[in-house]
Amino acid sequence: MTDIYAINAAKTELREGYNHGDVDRILSVFADAFTDMSEKLPTFHSSDGPDAKTVLRARLHKLFREYEVELTPIVIEIKVAGELAVDHGWHEMKLSPKGGGGAELRRTRYVEVWRRDSQLAWRIVLFMDNTDKEPELLEDVLLGLGAARS
Repeated sequence: MTDIYAINAAKTELREGYNHGDVDRILSVFADAFTDMSEKLPTFHSSDGPDAKTVLRARLHKLFREYEVELTPIVIEIKVAGELAVDHGWHEMKLSPKGGGGAELRRTRYVEVWRRDSQLAWRIVLFMDNTDKEPELLEDVLLGLGAARS
């Protein structure tokens, strides 16, 4: 199995974990000592305070109590360099409230750094994401900056 195939298989486990509300399946894709730099949250890693895996477990339990989740990972590229790999793309998450109401679609940009563990399985050691924004034309950005200065 190639490294890129193995990482894609792990991404499938991540997707299926979210789509089935399976916290342990999701966490199996992450290294025991990983760093979580999710948007709008403090950074968590194993060297201080609660470790990232404990915090992620709690966040996932809360998410699945409140929502049915459908995750669609969109991988742009996976680059492998020895024992490390970098993967980036988008995560589209459809959240359907369990209490009723309309579904919400969240789209984030993400970067994941993967490391091969002692059993030669690929695990996420760094996760970072932020909200995806609609592209803007350069002219619109410059006009907005000019208006802000006025």
